[in-house]
Amino acid sequence: MSEDPRPNTAGDTIPPEVMLRGRIELLQAQFPFVLLGNALVPTIAAWFLRARVEYEQLALWVSAIWVVALLRWLVGRRLADAPETPRSQRLRLLVFVLGSLLSGLLWGSSAWFLLDLADPVYTSLIILMLAGMTAGAVPSLSAHAVAYFAYAVPTMLPVTLLLLGEGADAVPAGGLFMLLFLIVNLGYSLRLHRKYGETIAYRYENAQLVDRLRRQMQIAQEADVAKSRFLAAASHDLRQPLYAMGLFLDALSQTPQQPQQQMLLQRVRQSLEALRQLFDALLDISRLDAGAMEVSIRVVDLDILLQDLYDEFEPQAAKKGLELRIDDEAPLVMTDPLLLERMLRNLLSNALRYTEQGKIHLAWEQVDDRVWLSVADTGQGIAEDDQQRIFDEFQQVGNPGRDRRRGLGLGLAIVRRLSNLLDHPLRLNSAPGQGSRFALELPVAPDDEIFEESLEPASLHTPWVGDVLVVDDESDVLDAVAEVLRGWGMRVRCAGDEDEAMALIEKGFRPQLLITDYRLPRGPVGLELIDRMREVLGHRLGALLITGDTAPEELARIHAHGTPVLNKPVGAAGLRQAIDREMETHAA
Repeated sequence: MSEDPRPNTAGDTIPPEVMLRGRIELLQAQFPFVLLGNALVPTIAAWFLRARVEYEQLALWVSAIWVVALLRWLVGRRLADAPETPRSQRLRLLVFVLGSLLSGLLWGSSAWFLLDLADPVYTSLIILMLAGMTAGAVPSLSAHAVAYFAYAVPTMLPVTLLLLGEGADAVPAGGLFMLLFLIVNLGYSLRLHRKYGETIAYRYENAQLVDRLRRQMQIAQEADVAKSRFLAAASHDLRQPLYAMGLFLDALSQTPQQPQQQMLLQRVRQSLEALRQLFDALLDISRLDAGAMEVSIRVVDLDILLQDLYDEFEPQAAKKGLELRIDDEAPLVMTDPLLLERMLRNLLSNALRYTEQGKIHLAWEQVDDRVWLSVADTGQGIAEDDQQRIFDEFQQVGNPGRDRRRGLGLGLAIVRRLSNLLDHPLRLNSAPGQGSRFALELPVAPDDEIFEESLEPASLHTPWVGDVLVVDDESDVLDAVAEVLRGWGMRVRCAGDEDEAMALIEKGFRPQLLITDYRLPRGPVGLELIDRMREVLGHRLGALLITGDTAPEELARIHAHGTPVLNKPVGAAGLRQAIDREMETHAA
């Protein structure tokens, strides 16, 4: 008993097996109520009719209905547990139709021994019972109209024929009404059958749409992962020569130079700094995606933070002829000062790039226990269609030529990620020609929090000097690092991999500090080399990890290890500071 495929409203064809399965599921959902009605109604009717009908007839009729209901339940369960195949599905539908037919025949047979046409009231009650069972089965069986027809026709036809065949004037009219009632219910069942089919079609179409959406999301996620891997690989490979170049420049700057050479060296430094900013921005994106960005929430004095930003950006604004304003007397807030400063610095840099005249206003507004900290400008503004896109990586509005002076398209992407990380909601109000306003929502510091501003005094200790082992598979990097370290008076040994490093240890070299690249050839990553060295030399061995990786999973692994990390390209000043800090921690 197969189903013809029906087109849904979208014009797609529903596979026959899908339509068949859908109709069976609808029938199965109503099946318990069908069996309950077939069991209770005849039992109750027999109780009220026991005085008018012979007991044996009633008992036989009720028992037959119960047996059929029980058989339908047992066979239905057995078929439901069978493997789902087109043949088993058609068999389930056939059994359902046959069960409905048997139930209908038993209900219809009651007309031959229950009706007493001489008693109109009694006859009306019997007719009402049969009509009620017929009408009540419409929603339960119309998922497959054949099942309803198999039930309703044998239920109503005997009583209809009996009434039509009676000679009294009123009784045949009752038969006509019963026939009309049956036809109306059959028509209603057909209509409901079509509606159920449309419902199944819509459900199938929605499932297909969800599946296609899931596949598209998977494709997009795979593309995003591929992009991240590409950027990580490109970043790592490009950071290596930049790292060496920066160290060579630092070493070169310590030698006597002519004015022309100093000017050229300064320009090279500027170009190198621009590349370093690009890689640092990529690293920030990767660290945020990897969850490797450390957060330290504490009480922060906004006045101090805003004044520092004003001192940094006011000369740049004045150079462009812009007015930079800040609001004073700001309240204390709860946030991470370094990450908040990074967000505000990105927003101010963005405002400076895209504002040609007018002003930039760094303002705050307190609403109850929240503070809205905003950066507003009188720049070109942002169209509504672009206001979500600008927070994506490498997206810029009004810079079709990719002018590097207008940024890299990463600043706002970092701002959005940091706002989510700190739970500082970010809002944007802008319109073309009317400027832009970026606002961050921060919590006000509770009254019971004690704010103690502490400024660490400038370091007065003597820079650390000692024995250093440098491990890297790039000879240029080894030469550059060694040149800088020796310029500081350190005793340096270099190794290209783990085997060379361990060979130096076996020969008696005892470094106090290990500086290693994260990725090493023919062996473990730098983290494992650090662990092995400390097993041999003791846990007082200082260690610095240098990496150009930006892959989120690698950054998460590095972060979990806890070793201080320097991200390529690192300059001599950053290397010097990291060495002093690490060796102060591991001092005897």
